[in-house]
Amino acid sequence: MAYDRSEWSRHYDEGKGFRPLRDVERGLFARHTPTPDGGRALEVGCGTGELAAHLAELGYHVDGVDFAEGPWRAPARCTRAPRVSAGCVSTSSTTSFR
Repeated sequence: MAYDRSEWSRHYDEGKGFRPLRDVERGLFARHTPTPDGGRALEVGCGTGELAAHLAELGYHVDGVDFAEGPWRAPARCTRAPRVSAGCVSTSSTTSFR
């Protein structure tokens, strides 16, 4: 199924989300992506930023982008975490939410 920008925004505006990161996934990231000094990560399609926030907890400086605005209005938005910069990107503009 393919969603366009407005459908993704509506998905989040209706309070829908996706399965949260599980402990096993968090452990895999911690074990297999050790943070280098000054490490940076880019999360494309970051949604509410749960993965971006987790990578920041591991010590990365994270840039997250999404093309839908709905995730940025979601109460569960995780992109307010320290070391996370996030924004909404479209073909006509870029909006920073941090």
